[in-house]
Amino acid sequence: MADVCVYGTVFNNARYVEESIKSVYRPNYTIVVVDSYSTDGTWEKLLELKRDFNLKLYRYKSSRGLGRQIALRKCPEGSITAYFDLDTVYNNSFHEVIEVAEAHQPVYAIGTLAGKREHILSRGGWRDLMNGEDLEFWLRVGFSVAVPVIVGLNAEPALTDYAREKRYTKSVVSYVRRALKNNIDHYRALGLKPAELLAYKRKRYILIFPFYAPYALIKEPYRYVKTVSNNVALEVSVVSKMVNPREYGIDDSLFLVGVSQETLERLRDPGEVDVVVKGKVGRVIKITREPAYCRHAYIKDPRVFHYAMVLLKGVRSVEVLE
Repeated sequence: MADVCVYGTVFNNARYVEESIKSVYRPNYTIVVVDSYSTDGTWEKLLELKRDFNLKLYRYKSSRGLGRQIALRKCPEGSITAYFDLDTVYNNSFHEVIEVAEAHQPVYAIGTLAGKREHILSRGGWRDLMNGEDLEFWLRVGFSVAVPVIVGLNAEPALTDYAREKRYTKSVVSYVRRALKNNIDHYRALGLKPAELLAYKRKRYILIFPFYAPYALIKEPYRYVKTVSNNVALEVSVVSKMVNPREYGIDDSLFLVGVSQETLERLRDPGEVDVVVKGKVGRVIKITREPAYCRHAYIKDPRVFHYAMVLLKGVRSVEVLE
């Protein structure tokens, strides 16, 4: 097997780093972590773990995207790489996806992208983004195969966005500043132009519009398909390139394909998604939700709910496709 390097960036996650690192550890892996000058004991905890888990540790003040880019560059030349989050505990599928990447790379999975270091860097690696960096990365770097299984469970899956981000800030002012940066980066990563953002007609989007519009005029959104947002382009790519996880010996109980309302509206025949998914993976359960970011979700096993609690919200109908 080729050299493997798993890499990530972290800021103020002392409670979770040990369990996360244990879940991605293998004796033959190199683990690279960039710490953005944590203040909660994360760095000290990493130093403790360094001896036992073959860690390469660095400190740089950085966004999520920039931290991952630095970590990726620190991986050994010629290695197969996969990124991980240090507040997530990974299952065996994470390692199985890395094995698939030896023959078919890059490989997309829900929670990582595995591929050769040099190839990913040749495609530009990671952007300096605080939010939406993974969506933009998946689409721009591209992937030859999509294995749509969830490879990890967030340490606190029920945590609200506010509570999650509050861990990283010390005051209301710093929280608002960080939230604004997150939103602007997210919409840039989606490739949304100001007029498109306003067209969503949601309170949150309208509130952010006065900040996003002038910023987007100065720094263009990262748009890779002229006629659709990056989210639509990514969802179509995942559906078209996905394979049955069992073809590679991967447990399909955590199989999940989500399709947004935006994507369905762009398709000439939305029912074609049912045909493609069923044709590629066989019997699936289709969940239709009230108008939401994830309108249709296709799963193989109800155990996926433990990993994707959002599927439990606003369910309108459930049907079996076979």
